[in-house]
Amino acid sequence: MHKHPQSKSTPLEPDRRVLLILRTPPPYGGGEIIARSLLDAFQNAYDILEFTRVRHSKQSQGRLTLDNLRFGLTYVFISARRIIRTRPHAVYIDIPKDFPSFLRTSPILLIARILRVAVVGDLAGAAFPFIEKHGWKKRFGMWILRPVFAVRVLSPSLALRLKALGLTNAVSVSNGISCEAAEGERDYHLHQVPQLLYVGKLSPAKGLWTLLGFLESCHARGQEVHVHLVGEWESPTLRDEVHAWIRDRGLDPLLTLHGLLVGDAKWAVFRNATALVHPSFWDGQPVTMLEAFAFGLPVIATPVGAIPDTVEDGKTGYLMKDNSAEELYRGMRLIMADAQVYRRFAVEARRAYETRFRLEIFVRQMDELFRKARDSRREAGQA
Repeated sequence: MHKHPQSKSTPLEPDRRVLLILRTPPPYGGGEIIARSLLDAFQNAYDILEFTRVRHSKQSQGRLTLDNLRFGLTYVFISARRIIRTRPHAVYIDIPKDFPSFLRTSPILLIARILRVAVVGDLAGAAFPFIEKHGWKKRFGMWILRPVFAVRVLSPSLALRLKALGLTNAVSVSNGISCEAAEGERDYHLHQVPQLLYVGKLSPAKGLWTLLGFLESCHARGQEVHVHLVGEWESPTLRDEVHAWIRDRGLDPLLTLHGLLVGDAKWAVFRNATALVHPSFWDGQPVTMLEAFAFGLPVIATPVGAIPDTVEDGKTGYLMKDNSAEELYRGMRLIMADAQVYRRFAVEARRAYETRFRLEIFVRQMDELFRKARDSRREAGQA
């Protein structure tokens, strides 16, 4: 695991007035990866409360199981106890987008409010669906969220979306990553057979069947292509269904199912890819896109969540007009029209990483947000 640079303003002793409550991998989702980056960056700067579930996976995430229930209760109890005992001025915590998990986190936010602790909440997804509908869930959600000092979202458009609903405390801070494996010279050459990479949860909601339909379409057209799928299956049933579908159509030679990869094994697949594909039906800002940019990989994706603010259509990638195999094919043909066109996309992708998505930029902006939250306690006392 790569160590990330610490904030330049890191003091010799941690500032206990700021508490970061972090859930780190596994699973290796974007939220957990970003939490690990915050841990590495601020472990000597602020008070840290880390939660790690060694046996947790994408298959068990979000399901009503005894283990998840036990973890949820432990998470709330330990977090609340730390806040009560240390009385920080500011707390950072992720705020789930789905209502059951939001309910679980609500007691922590209420205790922080009672103790007049400023909360920086992190929305890892694109929205809180329950506040976009009428009813008691919306009223409860707004009652919990409005007093929060700041709700960090992934892009300006998502901040505007929340503000239109009445959450004026939404603050846009894009994710940022450190990717040492992507440093060094790159030639950005166009592979004779395009190597398309998908990294994430293997599920229909993430566009898995769009990818498979694209592969079948390429095979029917005589278009040479190879697709690499990296990630955990949503369920064993889906895995078996997809394996049978691929086998029945004779697509095995065109597809590599890598499973979950981390570390050097994951970076090796990025290094050998031509472009990243992400035809998701919903998302926030996939960290895998920032990793792709670090390697100079253009991105073909659907314009959902913060993706339109992340991928510049026609410059660093292609934003699909609809979630279809045909649009995925059109994006591939556009980006890989010839070696010169592809190189232009690749260079712009790497430039986006350098100028917008490096870890140092993210750490600096988050540190400023933590300090503003911390200092708001003092300002409130002087008022």
